[in-house]
Formats: sequence, structure tokens, C-alpha cells
Amino acid sequence: MREREIDHHFRRSDSAIRERETNRERERAKSPVPSDRLGDQIVQRSTSRSRRPPSGRTDILLVTTIFLIFLMIFVLTILFSVFKAKPLKVVVNDVQLPSFSISNGTVSFTFSQLVSVRNPNRAVFSNNSSTLQLLYSHNEVGFTAISAGKVGAHCTQNMAINLSVPSVAFVTTETLGPTREIVSQMVMAGRVRVLGLLTHHLEARVGCTISIAVGNGSVERFNC
Repeated sequence: MREREIDHHFRRSDSAIRERETNRERERAKSPVPSDRLGDQIVQRSTSRSRRPPSGRTDILLVTTIFLIFLMIFVLTILFSVFKAKPLKVVVNDVQLPSFSISNGTVSFTFSQLVSVRNPNRAVFSNNSSTLQLLYSHNEVGFTAISAGKVGAHCTQNMAINLSVPSVAFVTTETLGPTREIVSQMVMAGRVRVLGLLTHHLEARVGCTISIAVGNGSVERFNC
């Protein structure tokens, strides 16, 4: 009997405690939140929202950057493939000696080489460092710089290169025959500028072996 009374007493105490806590929670819910605490809550909510990363904008920016990089690579590839510098095509059409004189085994003559220069590029070729050299018996007997000029895009330019040789001692032994061979070496060098940005250096070399009749200075044949 005594145990039942004690158990009943504790139950009543527990119910009373729970009832008081319930009443306190109701009073707190009914009472308005102070303005300063309400402001702190609003600031905390706005701060938490502002700290969230703008995932949508970040994704758009990342995709745009990747697209621009690939577009730049594509454009550069097109530029280097379509506007890639192509080699010049130089052809020697004729070789002449407009003047020729011989005296005591020494000759002097004027050498003229007619060439055509083909520019297969999409930009103008500017000739700025071209030369012509003559050799006899592996020794230089004449040299000249070719005048600067331009060859248009996809155009062919014909030019005559003249060179004066004042004095050359030709070997006149009969065992060598009535002709002598000289060698011409021409270097056609310059540059092309694509779209005003990309500059390419171009150079073409042509060597010819020319057989000259010692008697009258006529060109018997030439091979380039």
C-alpha cells in the first residue's frame, strides 16, 4: 500500500512538471519576438543566402570560356592551314650574253638571265634580299643584288637579271674544246604577310650550268 502511494505521488509530480513546461512554451509562442532579435534573424538569413554560390552563373561562365577557347583554336587552325606559306616557283626561261669580247684568253661579257617567279600564296610576295652569282671553274666571277620588287598573290612575275663580268681568264687549251661552262646561282628571297599579321620568310634557289661558245659568246645550251 505504501508503495502505491509513493508511485502515485511521483506520477502526479511528473505530470505537474510537464504541464508547467507546456504552459511556458505556450507563453513563449504567444509573446512577440523582440525587434533586435528579429533583425538578427533576418540578417542571418540574408547572409546565409548571399553566401550560397551562384551555381547557375558559374556553369554558364565555365561553358562560355570553354567555347571561346575552342573557337580560338579553330580559327587559328584555319588561319595556319588556309594561309600557310607556300614555296615560290622560280623558272629560268632563257640565258643570254648580250655582249661578249675575248682578247688573249681573257673575256668580258654581259650576262642576262630571264626568269619567271610564281607566287602561289594568298598574299603579296616582297622581294628584298635576292642575289645572282656567276661561277667559272668553282671561282666567283660575278655577283649582283636583284632589285627589290613585289609579286602579287597568285601571280607570275617575269624579270630579266643582268650582270656585267669585266674580265675572266678562260682556259684556251684545245683539249677543252670550243665551249666553256659557267654556273649561275640565283637566290630569290623575301617575305609574305598574311592578313597583315603573320609574316613568313620565303626563299627559292635555282642553279644553272651554261655552255658558252668561246668563239662568239653564244649560249650553246643551259641546264637548270
